[in-house]
Amino acid sequence: MVRLGPAMVLECQPRPG
Repeated sequence: MVRLGPAMVLECQPRPG
């Protein structure tokens, strides 16, 4: 991932449920 903030990284990760 390039030029992505921490919020963006969390958004890209799969969410439980």
